Amino acid sequence: MSTLVTCAAILIVVVGVIDAPLTLEHIRRVGATELNPIMNWVLHEFGGNIFIWTRIVATVVGVCGLLVFYQHNCLAKFGLWGITLAHMALLVWHSYIVVYLW
Repeated sequence: MSTLVTCAAILIVVVGVIDAPLTLEHIRRVGATELNPIMNWVLHEFGGNIFIWTRIVATVVGVCGLLVFYQHNCLAKFGLWGITLAHMALLVWHSYIVVYLW
């Protein structure tokens, strides 16, 4: 597995760890909503701490799954790079909210 793929996987996990508490703060401060219906249910049924840990675990498990199939599956390759780009856009969005709306 290439260094670039490893870096992308690590980046997804790091941004996911940053994203989870920021999402919770955005929900509390700005009135945002969690778009993922399963995670929205987790948040309302179990609270913020379980929400954060569930998001982190789901991210790690998802990245591990993509890495397992990466070399032999075109969809996994697309998924890894698509999720990397989406997470970077999400980090930019969180930064905007923190700077302008808090």
